[in-house]
Amino acid sequence: MTALAAIQATNFILPLLTIPYVIITVGEIRFGTVTFAQSFFSYLLYIVDYGFNITITRDISLHKEDKNYLNRVVSDVLSIKVILIFVTALITVISIFFIPKFRTEAWVYYGGFLLVVGQAFVPLWFYQGIEKMQYLTYANVLGKVFFTFLIFILVKTPNDYIYILPLYALGNLLSGIFGVFWMFYHFGISWKKPSKPSIFHQLKASWYPFVSNFSINSYINANILILGFLTNDTLVGYYSIADRLISALKQLLVVFFQATYPTACRIALQGHTALLHFFKKLAYPFCITVLLGCLWLFVFSEELTFLLTKKNIPQVSTLIEMLSFILFVISLNIPAYQTLLAYNYQRSYTKVFVVGSLFNIMINFALTSSFNIYGTAWAVILTELFITVGLYAILHISHYKHKIL
Repeated sequence: MTALAAIQATNFILPLLTIPYVIITVGEIRFGTVTFAQSFFSYLLYIVDYGFNITITRDISLHKEDKNYLNRVVSDVLSIKVILIFVTALITVISIFFIPKFRTEAWVYYGGFLLVVGQAFVPLWFYQGIEKMQYLTYANVLGKVFFTFLIFILVKTPNDYIYILPLYALGNLLSGIFGVFWMFYHFGISWKKPSKPSIFHQLKASWYPFVSNFSINSYINANILILGFLTNDTLVGYYSIADRLISALKQLLVVFFQATYPTACRIALQGHTALLHFFKKLAYPFCITVLLGCLWLFVFSEELTFLLTKKNIPQVSTLIEMLSFILFVISLNIPAYQTLLAYNYQRSYTKVFVVGSLFNIMINFALTSSFNIYGTAWAVILTELFITVGLYAILHISHYKHKIL
């Protein structure tokens, strides 16, 4: 768990170092172009992940002493990943040819596809499953530090914005190459030719986690995509500055979630009363701490805007104020989400995220069309509220014996 926390800490700290430099160097408009492209690729990242970080991690943790099982599963997953890389490459090429907004920035998208390749080959599912995350952590941290160094070396003028996404991808590419090599060399994994029934079994077993994760990604990243199609790169750039700040701070919530989730699962086996006591002791004080942090963001929004852009941009300051309390709303849903996960209610939380994603898309088009960036911010706020209420509601309605309020 310390290794996972180190990875998330890296994901938190490095963006705070690079984002201000990138915004100041390439400008808000080109930063908006890059962020828009990155939002597109975030969908493809979830396709190549395909929920394996949940299902395969669990399966490997249960059979980590069975070498034949590990050989078969690793071979299956890597084969599926290669297939999914070709599928996502086809999606990327078609998008560039048929969507004018993509075609005018074709090199941003060709270079950005390295994000997908890098993500596909990071074997997080294997190292989490065998509980040897320290190996991947070292590679991940070193790769991303190297990428950060290259950002400051290679991105010197506004026209260098086309290098940003490939440089982002380098961290995952390096850790992925090392992770796969070390998996075969150090842990003695052998390649076994996958069978079609085995591949279809893995795809079917990971379907619900994939839909759930894809839905979560949809309501997080659809905002920038819709904003980009309905407005322009300048407004996308303004929104992206505030969104990147909030997204970096979200990593703190991810660290808390990942650090407490295994404990919540273990305590759930002891009885639901023990789980309630665990949340009361740990999760709710954490929510209060997050609320205080949100208040700090709200009060110092103008100072944060100047820190990120070296300019006073009222639109960005207002967006930071609006989006700051999203962190508190998300922290509130952690107990409900962990409860649904601990008791393996896959269909229930998948329903909430799928409906939440559809809700987000509908109100996003309506509000963004009328209020531009502020409409997008309101769509995000309402969606996060919908998700949080939905998780508690389905827990109380469908699984009353495990209610937590």
